[in-house]
Amino acid sequence: AVDSSLSVLFLETLEGKPLVVVVSAAAHPTLLDSRDMRMSADFPGEVTRRMESEYPGIVSLFLNGGAGDARPKDSIGSNSQERIERFGTLLAEGAVGLVNQAKLKQSGDVAVWGGWMPLPPSQMRLGPIPIHPEIGRLIRPDSAFMHLVALDEVLLIPLPAEVTTALAVGLKQQILQRELTPLVIGYTGGYLGYAVTAEEYRSGSYEASMTWYGPEFGQRLVNRVALLARLYSDRVTKQRE
Repeated sequence: AVDSSLSVLFLETLEGKPLVVVVSAAAHPTLLDSRDMRMSADFPGEVTRRMESEYPGIVSLFLNGGAGDARPKDSIGSNSQERIERFGTLLAEGAVGLVNQAKLKQSGDVAVWGGWMPLPPSQMRLGPIPIHPEIGRLIRPDSAFMHLVALDEVLLIPLPAEVTTALAVGLKQQILQRELTPLVIGYTGGYLGYAVTAEEYRSGSYEASMTWYGPEFGQRLVNRVALLARLYSDRVTKQRE
């Protein structure tokens, strides 16, 4: 699965002065060569730098979506820096295009809601050796606080895990069917390892080996977000009626 979408959230003052631009794309920032030990913001740093250059005085943020098993194609460029600049530039150009055609609202509702979700029993391994669930319970959380943030029809979805592309794309499709615009934010509100589909879990991939809560954890996470989104969608529909 590949999530080729690019999302932008743009805020300006009531006087029309650009204030904040948030860019979101699903890919690990791994264009820097693994042999290069310098600290680097990789392509997200290039995206935000170019956005702040395009709109002087603005603050630009980059949010990573469901990128648990996704990274940029890095075949173009003779070295890491060239690949970072090229990929970051392409994303920034796409983001500027979205901002230029955006229809901004002068007012809107803000909502935040959520609750605690029990987690499945731990199913961790130390190499090929399974770790007893009782030991896993002592070193890993047994619950997680899941919440959503809405700006009118824009839904910010913080996920406390590295969610694979297949799960994230399926979740976004469910949200879109409710006439809401999803903005998935990975690695947020804690860290619960990887979240994969049951099929991905059985594949024995790296992502599967880094899943702490077994094959059903990823779908359980998605189901909880879908439930929270439905609560908001139903309330909005009722208010409109």
